[in-house]
Amino acid sequence: VQGELRSCGDLCALVLALERARATGALVVRSASLQGELRLRDGRPVSARTADGDVAQEAADRLLRLVAGTFVFARVPVATLPEGLSEDARALV
Repeated sequence: VQGELRSCGDLCALVLALERARATGALVVRSASLQGELRLRDGRPVSARTADGDVAQEAADRLLRLVAGTFVFARVPVATLPEGLSEDARALV
């Protein structure tokens, strides 16, 4: 699945849709100012990273604020990575 964030509303709305679908995979996002990836397992974010080195909570916070850009979601197996998100971060979505 791929597209423009504006067609979904924003990244947060897209992640909520993936959560409802209990999707597992990698969500790669690119905007003019930020690139990054959220990994989801059963619809729940389990890790996040940005191209400029942010990981975990900081990366998720920055990515979830995006309202413009492109995304690609690929259904791939996802394990919890060292930069896994806390339950507090998962509650943001």
